[in-house]
Amino acid sequence: MLKISEIKLNLQKLWQIKLKLNSSEAESEINWILNYITDLSHAQQIINSDYHLTEKQSQELNQIIEQRLNQKMPLQYIFGEAWFMGLKFKVDQNVLIPRPETETLVELALNLLKLKTKIKILEIGTGSGCISIALAHFLQSKIYIIKAIDICEKALELAESNAELNKVNNYINFEQIDLMSFSTDEDWDLIISNPPYITDQEYCELNPEVLHEPKLALTGNNNENGLIYYEKIGKLSLKSQIILLELDAGRAELIKQIFQTNSLLNFKIIKDLNNLPRFLLGI
Repeated sequence: MLKISEIKLNLQKLWQIKLKLNSSEAESEINWILNYITDLSHAQQIINSDYHLTEKQSQELNQIIEQRLNQKMPLQYIFGEAWFMGLKFKVDQNVLIPRPETETLVELALNLLKLKTKIKILEIGTGSGCISIALAHFLQSKIYIIKAIDICEKALELAESNAELNKVNNYINFEQIDLMSFSTDEDWDLIISNPPYITDQEYCELNPEVLHEPKLALTGNNNENGLIYYEKIGKLSLKSQIILLELDAGRAELIKQIFQTNSLLNFKIIKDLNNLPRFLLGI
């Protein structure tokens, strides 16, 4: 049996070659895998560099290597969990994996809502529930209600489980609703969404890892130009004091025009940490 230090060295090379990750990305994934298998933290792995995997742990490692390298399955799906805004979420292939860009979306929302109370939020396309759950976790008693809708029943079941896991289920109502037939007369303090914006043509060009994620959450239905969900949400924005959306960077200006046409709010595009036009804010 190889020592943990030798395993790290061997996997580092494999990860960089087969997954085309840089050394830092590869190291991060390998540390996570070994933590999952051995329950040793990164620091403990360094201290216990002579640690030998048991036969059972070695079998588990080989299975993970097969899924990650050959099937190109993201670790979050292999482990059934992901972290978002410091919170743990259950994930499976019925929901998108929470992404760092979406953390920025939540941070923007928290900053905009920090002086408000009795807050009413509508989230469209909740998926794993990460946006609504993070908002509920950090705002807590300031929340009046969060309504989180999604078309996928299995995604909603997972979102409800995540709300219970993070002890915020009392703040959120999850409902199975198709956005295209949705209407609301309620006034919202915030409408927030990361809607499907990938066209079918673009979907065919995605890397193999993303193809493990649910196509419905990436492209939606009949979304030939990648804009139909923004167009629908634009008609709801009149009933919200704030609207905050994650964008397809390549269509940011087109999406902004949709909302300027349909709403009395003032809209601006906000760039992400990579200096890409990633968010639309109406206020």
